[in-house]
Amino acid sequence: MPRYKLFYLRDSLVQRFRESAPKTKPYGLHLRDYEEAREIEALGPYGAWKQLREETEESAQRAFGVGDAIESEESALSVLNYWGFDEAAWQLSESGAESSGAEPVGESAELQS
Repeated sequence: MPRYKLFYLRDSLVQRFRESAPKTKPYGLHLRDYEEAREIEALGPYGAWKQLREETEESAQRAFGVGDAIESEESALSVLNYWGFDEAAWQLSESGAESSGAEPVGESAELQS
């Protein structure tokens, strides 16, 4: 079964992500805006999301929510939005957004607006 790494968007950025307008894809994510949580085995991103939802209901763990990211073993990165998962890419620098075509999300997004 495939393994996925979970990344939680820092608490200080969650509300900003929720209030932001939809971005062009892929979303440009900065690793500094995320906390790596753990790994999980699931059939796919939606299977992982469902499994996390069930675990959260049974414990006091933080729910996997809008703005959080999931990365597959093959390094395919996705960010959770209100409507599901969207393609994303790690953005290494401000100039990386221009070269990769990824639109930044998080702290750096305000700098580019």
